[in-house]
Amino acid sequence: MFTQPWADLFLSEINASGEYRTHGAHWDTPIALEMSFTTGGAVRAVVLDLHRGNCRSAACRVPLTADNVGLVIRASVAGWKRILAGRMDPVWGIMSGQLQLVRGNLTDLIPYARAAKALVDSAARIDATFPPPEGP
Repeated sequence: MFTQPWADLFLSEINASGEYRTHGAHWDTPIALEMSFTTGGAVRAVVLDLHRGNCRSAACRVPLTADNVGLVIRASVAGWKRILAGRMDPVWGIMSGQLQLVRGNLTDLIPYARAAKALVDSAARIDATFPPPEGP
């Protein structure tokens, strides 16, 4: 999870998703998804270049330095497990404090809640192993 090979598969899944194409048709803000570990400090980040129902690129970047990334969402390994298992909606996770919106504004994400759910569904279709909570 959250490695470049995983990001490559995620890109393919997003672009194969009719749900994302429909609900993300007006989304044109790059987003970074970060996975944090219990040891602190270290994170894994995947930056998605989302543009009008397509994902132009998905890149594993650590550290995250892209100033043009409008939204950065961080969760622990356990948090991402809950999200990808369908037990937590990403927007609700931010509102409840279980996910951290590191950069951006929740009001910018709310109109794309269904697109965010389609991104989660795309990620959940990838057969991958989570790293241990304390980090790789």
